[in-house]
Amino acid sequence: MIKIFPRLRYLLLILVLLPLSLERGYAQTFEDYLQPDRPEQSEGVRVTAPGRLQVEWGIGASSHAKMAGLMLRYGIIQDLEVRLEGIMRKRGGDTPRFTNLNLSSKLNLFSGEGLIPAMTLVGYLCYAPDFQSRPVTSDLCLAFENAITSQLALTYNLASSDGMRGLFVVTELSYTPSKRWNCFVEYYGNFRTYYHPEHGADIGMRYTLSPSLELELCYGRTHSSYDPISYASLGGTWRL
Repeated sequence: MIKIFPRLRYLLLILVLLPLSLERGYAQTFEDYLQPDRPEQSEGVRVTAPGRLQVEWGIGASSHAKMAGLMLRYGIIQDLEVRLEGIMRKRGGDTPRFTNLNLSSKLNLFSGEGLIPAMTLVGYLCYAPDFQSRPVTSDLCLAFENAITSQLALTYNLASSDGMRGLFVVTELSYTPSKRWNCFVEYYGNFRTYYHPEHGADIGMRYTLSPSLELELCYGRTHSSYDPISYASLGGTWRL
């Protein structure tokens, strides 16, 4: 496994350059419904429309800490958005600390047709001041989505992690019984050469108050070489 991960950088680079070299006239921005990129682990395939701002916020607690996060998503041009996300954590009686600042961009590659999934590419630049040896890292993610029925959808991601030193995979099955309700269940795994693998799963639901406003609730559990971590979060999405 140690010999495989260095090749991941070259594979991801090819996956980035190849789609960008193709004609993207068939791609489109989805405006029909909100698809936030939180609270679950997976990245969705929807891209914010040009000139629109989408605000995603969340508060949560785990068996180790409390957390608050805010993400701003802005559509630059058709099929391309930029995102800025900040996260703060509080452990025990400690003072809340800023732990992550993520700048990312999201590019819609293909809107999907038949058995071919919708595809989106996400690039990240992350600043984590607590990791003094590597406070700035970068990663890439390919997000896919297949519509199984009008109510069921399968979303899955293939991404690098920890500054191109690991592989992060996610699979999510979502069910939309009505225009207002959406439920999902998800598995995720982080595989790194220098640390034990981590596996986790979560479930959640979303309720749409209006075409531009949505509330979300999520519960999950992560397993690693240490004690399992349980967490829950509440958040919302507002599209301006």
